[in-house]
Amino acid sequence: MLINRIGTFFVWIGFGLIGLFVVSDIAHTPVCGFLIFGVLFVSAGVYLWMRDPFPKPQPTGRFRLFRSAKKQDKK
Repeated sequence: MLINRIGTFFVWIGFGLIGLFVVSDIAHTPVCGFLIFGVLFVSAGVYLWMRDPFPKPQPTGRFRLFRSAKKQDKK
């Protein structure tokens, strides 16, 4: 779960750096380091995010009366 959050943080930082690169390019003084580190952070973030996916949620138990009645009808 913590790895997921770190991955999400890296993705946000990476997109921020890529955004800074775009702004610096619009100002006609591009800083390529922003782009390089932005892509690296996004790549590392996606890797960490996909490596440890969120666990599947537990069933809530809604409609359990209907399901149990359905199972009894099949028997």
